[in-house]
Amino acid sequence: MKRFKLIICLLLFSSLFLVGCKDKDNKPDNPELDNPIVEAKSYIFIGGYTTLKVTNYSIDLFDIIIEDPTIVSLNEFMDLVGNKVGKTKVTFIHKEYSNVQTSIEIEVITQLPVLSLATEKIAIGGKTKINIRNFEELIENSLNDFTVEIENKEIASVDEDFIITGLAYGGTNVIVTSKLNPLINSSIYLKVANPDEELVITCEYLDGSIKPGTAFELELLTDKPLSDFSFAGGHKRILRIREDNSLVAVEAGTTTITVFEKANPKNSASYTFFVEGESEVDYIAQFLDYALAQNGYVEGPDNHTKFGEWYNLQNEPWCAMFVSWCWYYCGLSNDIFERYCSCSAGKAWCEEKGIFKYKENYHPKTGDIVYFLSAGMGHTGIALYADEDYLYTIEGNSSNKVGIWRWSLNDARITGYGVPEYPDYDGVRKDYSWVKEQKEDGSYWWSPVAEKQPVT
Repeated sequence: MKRFKLIICLLLFSSLFLVGCKDKDNKPDNPELDNPIVEAKSYIFIGGYTTLKVTNYSIDLFDIIIEDPTIVSLNEFMDLVGNKVGKTKVTFIHKEYSNVQTSIEIEVITQLPVLSLATEKIAIGGKTKINIRNFEELIENSLNDFTVEIENKEIASVDEDFIITGLAYGGTNVIVTSKLNPLINSSIYLKVANPDEELVITCEYLDGSIKPGTAFELELLTDKPLSDFSFAGGHKRILRIREDNSLVAVEAGTTTITVFEKANPKNSASYTFFVEGESEVDYIAQFLDYALAQNGYVEGPDNHTKFGEWYNLQNEPWCAMFVSWCWYYCGLSNDIFERYCSCSAGKAWCEEKGIFKYKENYHPKTGDIVYFLSAGMGHTGIALYADEDYLYTIEGNSSNKVGIWRWSLNDARITGYGVPEYPDYDGVRKDYSWVKEQKEDGSYWWSPVAEKQPVT
């Protein structure tokens, strides 16, 4: 009986000894095994990932414990995915031997800054400005949260306003590093070129940022005439190239204009524009001034005009194409007013959009589109100004030219007016009442139209 009790005690003691050799997770130690060696990036981006790899074991032998799973999480492919900015520890513990373990630290950062230079080629003394295009993805709020350095300081310099100036011919990287986290950095290449050997272009908007409605020009640093070069590219809903190679911004977006020498297309340069923000332009004035700049233009044989070339419709009446051409090249959207070549179709579009006003119940305003579709007429033009008795217009294809005319407001040929909803403008609208006055030589800006009915 005593021997039986002794055996039971020995068995209990052995069980307790074995339990004591295990940790609280029931994992024994094994001092002969090496700790795991883990390969992974030390930092990842929000939404990015790093693949975990244990080089001296199978990763399946380990439990992976993330200290803060809101910062990183583990996906089905054994990748750590960045969830939010921060640092956390990731621990690998052998599933059988708890002393076989290691930890790594992972930092999650925002995306790298996306750098932009409007042009990556400037001349000695020429300037461009570095900018960042993805601040919405970064914890930094402005360029002031970054340092900007020129890798080769003999080639270019950068000032406190982040404007880069060319100093000597050659190429260099421009490096931008976050002051908040040096891991966040990007670079972009810049060339300082000789305009005598290759085309260099510049613009007053050094970083390419412009607002809708802005009209401007690119400057070509060359002694060759502008006619030796072609302007190409540009998304027409974002930026439009005018006949004189000036440009006008239309709506938000990014687009690139390339200028190349016709005789040597490899001799080229590009400028990238970022159209953004709210317009500060008096679009009515821009529209009318562009139309007035065509005053006196005379059609060629068989109704041939530049307006028809643009519309791709020649040998046809071109009054509506003139209106559409001016609208297009002043930077206005065709969502506001359609591109049209038929006067009746233009009126129908205005009626469909609810912006047509019959003359009997409406006094025209500067910038309205006039439709002459009554009393056997089929014509259209642009309202410059209207007083109590007369309407002053600029029209195409009237007496085979672009001209300024005066109509009686009661003229039987006037049907009504398209009234576009122009973009808002906070300034004082330009006054076109001068059109009714005499010139210094005693003549008038306008030509009279014989009235179909008297002024009442």
